[in-house]
Amino acid sequence: MQPDTGHLVDLKQFDEKTKEELEEDGYREVPDSHKRAAKKKLKGRKEAHVSLTSGGKLSRLCARWRKEKRARYVKKMGCTEINRRREKRRQKAKKS
Repeated sequence: MQPDTGHLVDLKQFDEKTKEELEEDGYREVPDSHKRAAKKKLKGRKEAHVSLTSGGKLSRLCARWRKEKRARYVKKMGCTEINRRREKRRQKAKKS
């Protein structure tokens, strides 16, 4: 599942090379505790989209993964650098 977009795919259809490419694109494997919900969402199809705002089991999992990703980014960059870059983007958008 891609936590940023909510795109859910069945990994059984892919070979190892394609699975590695998906991981590079940000896809993560659903943990065993959520496999039943993922199977129910797929309903035998090869792919589906999970609502990121529904509050269901898979959407909460995506939110947790995004929160962890954001925390790693803040730890790496620091709040001051993030705010500086954010202000730079705002100024650039204002000019356009």
